[in-house]
Amino acid sequence: MARKRKTPYEVLGVGKDADKETLKRAYRKRSRETHPDRGGSNEEFREVSTAFAVLSDPERRRRYEETGDESERIVDSWRKVLAGEFVAVVQEVVTSGKADTSDLVEQVRRRLRTKCQEAENSLNNMKRAEDGLRSVIKRLKDPKGLLVSVLDGQLAGLVEDRGRVTVIKEDLYAALKYVEDCRYVFEKPPVPKFNTPWINFSQMDEIFRRADANDT
Repeated sequence: MARKRKTPYEVLGVGKDADKETLKRAYRKRSRETHPDRGGSNEEFREVSTAFAVLSDPERRRRYEETGDESERIVDSWRKVLAGEFVAVVQEVVTSGKADTSDLVEQVRRRLRTKCQEAENSLNNMKRAEDGLRSVIKRLKDPKGLLVSVLDGQLAGLVEDRGRVTVIKEDLYAALKYVEDCRYVFEKPPVPKFNTPWINFSQMDEIFRRADANDT
């Protein structure tokens, strides 16, 4: 049976309420025990280092608690998301020759809002799938654990995917928040110029008089 993966808390041997100092003491102890030079293995040592990196960073710890994602997030990765969406809109508008009539910023907003909603829907579907698998595992009587290990693997994959989509969703919302303050300004159309000279009131009276004379 495949070995069930330990949580960062289990790797360090601490509770979920462990504070910063407790984490540091546990890390020092576990890193000594698992260091390759002291009889440990590279895999165990990396596992301990990763667990400490996740739990000692408030943002990564929060994300792990919510999604199970242990990955390190690229700082300001939302900027790349925003740049990608903006460039796509600009290329589309320029190619169609509508740069003077299309609101680029509003188009970027619409794209981001759509993708935010798609990410929310995906996360909801993943959460339902996870809950369903957990329910099956809870009810499954498997003395040797083979079937449970298969489902555990599927569950771990779902948790990992949900963590990845959560990061994408957070980047999309951050990009949308930024672009909400942006505007696309159109040039004001020029005031039409008429070549017709001004006509004074006396000239208008003369014009009306002649028109009346023609009618008679």
